Amino acid sequence: LGAAQRGLQMDSERLLEVLVALDQMTGKWGQRDYFKRLYLRILYGVPEEMVDICQLKGVGKVKAKRLWDANLRELDKISVNVL
Repeated sequence: LGAAQRGLQMDSERLLEVLVALDQMTGKWGQRDYFKRLYLRILYGVPEEMVDICQLKGVGKVKAKRLWDANLRELDKISVNVL
C-alpha cells in the first residue's frame, strides 16, 4: 500500500465518526450505513461487493477475494469450514 492509502486507513475510523456526527447533527442525510460500508471498504481495501464477506470473523481482503473467486459471495453460503 502507498503511504497515502495507509494514512487514510489509519484515519478512517475517526473520519467515519465525524461524518456520522455531522449527518446526525446537521446534515440529516441518513447515510450512516453508507458511511459504515465506506469505512470497511477503506479498512480492508476491498470493492463494495466484498464488504459483507469481510464482516465475517477472520476474513480480510485476501480471504474475501478467494471466496469471491470461488463464487462464494453470499454469507449464508459460506460455512465455517470454508474459512
